Amino acid sequence: MDEPPEESRRRSLADDVVSLFESRNLRVRRVHISGLGRTRSSFFDSRTFFEPLLRSESVEELMVSSGAVKDKLLSLGIFRDVQVTVDASQAPPARLDTEERKNLDVTFEVEENSWRGASAMLSTSAQEASAEAAVRFPNMLGGAESLTVGYSKSTNKSACYHADLSKPLGADFNSRATLTLLRQFEPNLISRYDVVNRGFTLDLSNLSGHFTNTLKYTGLWRQLSCPDLSAPLDVRLDSGHSIYSGISYILSFDSRGARKPGAGSPGLHAHSQVDVAGGRALGGDTHFVKWEGRLKKVVRLPLGAYLALSARAGHVFPLSEEKVSIMDKFFIGGPACVRGFATGGVGAQADGCSLGGTTFWTGGLSLFSRLPFRPSLGGFGDKFWLHGFVNAGNISNDTDLSPDTVIRRMASPVSWSAGLGLHFTVANLLRAELNYCWPRTARRGDRTAPGFQFGIGIDL
Repeated sequence: MDEPPEESRRRSLADDVVSLFESRNLRVRRVHISGLGRTRSSFFDSRTFFEPLLRSESVEELMVSSGAVKDKLLSLGIFRDVQVTVDASQAPPARLDTEERKNLDVTFEVEENSWRGASAMLSTSAQEASAEAAVRFPNMLGGAESLTVGYSKSTNKSACYHADLSKPLGADFNSRATLTLLRQFEPNLISRYDVVNRGFTLDLSNLSGHFTNTLKYTGLWRQLSCPDLSAPLDVRLDSGHSIYSGISYILSFDSRGARKPGAGSPGLHAHSQVDVAGGRALGGDTHFVKWEGRLKKVVRLPLGAYLALSARAGHVFPLSEEKVSIMDKFFIGGPACVRGFATGGVGAQADGCSLGGTTFWTGGLSLFSRLPFRPSLGGFGDKFWLHGFVNAGNISNDTDLSPDTVIRRMASPVSWSAGLGLHFTVANLLRAELNYCWPRTARRGDRTAPGFQFGIGIDL
């Protein structure tokens, strides 16, 4: 019995669709970007991120590569929206074609952002909450150049004016150069001094897979003052003006995905930064080599639990006979570093004021699990996690880098604590903890904080 004409057409169409998805005889003849206004069309000439799209031979490859190009265009920050259209090519077949191919044209229809924009942002850290207002002028010269002028203010009275000029570089736009002019007022409450920084930074960054490389130059005129008359002599001796001229190299590796509530996404995050300041080549009156490294590993456990391991270490080595300024030292202790101790409370102290150190390490092990019985499953209750932790650290002012001295100073005595509490996350914007802490071992002079301790802006 013959099938109805309508059913026959549907079957034929389905067969054509299946055949199209299974075939590898597609060819992208032309890629076009429409809707450009202020953006120069020549800005996209000879860009390597179009090559996978031009090599596509199947529908699957075409969808993946066109989506990657769309994401790349949106990452430039000059387009509000990007739509992809695929159509049969009107261009004649290439003479060198030895087999019949379906020639296609891919068009990216873009909608440009306004020539100006404004933004406001709230952020939190372990010691403060801050707000920033900024005016941005994207795509000023038609090549994705961006100028941002902003002002930020925090709860600890720090303030910063800044102007940032940035531009993507390279054939794949994976590199970016940024010039920043700034004036920053930064009070240090745990050491009772204020710093005013005036100057600029120039950095070049490159993203390659999970790795980010950044080379940065910083030139600052720094002014340290002690308006608090109770500041100890060790701090007041560093008062005055100084010129900081230094080069930094930062290497970062991040295999985590989008951050999630609780411990975050499983994966590894490693960060290493080397600063070289002063010397004959760089000038200035601040001379040292400084290294700091961070390592974070999150592992998923059964029953929706997570195990987080974190470690930090650093050292400042002076390049002159002058001691390292308190502005360039490390500070540990507090809800974001070594819980169960006051902020900056581990290490040398004077009159209740933290003096910092030139060598330090910290480590922590945290276990996150859902609340019992999963209240409000899928709702507000999912933002709360039970949290248990053990963390430790040590800090000193030794400049002797001999292995015996470093091991002896860093291994004993060690300040450490344990505790339990609640971890709270709101839309990945606010991360907070309320813990009950038991300091187990503390060095003479350490300022402990037993009992309940609250922290915001926790960085796991």
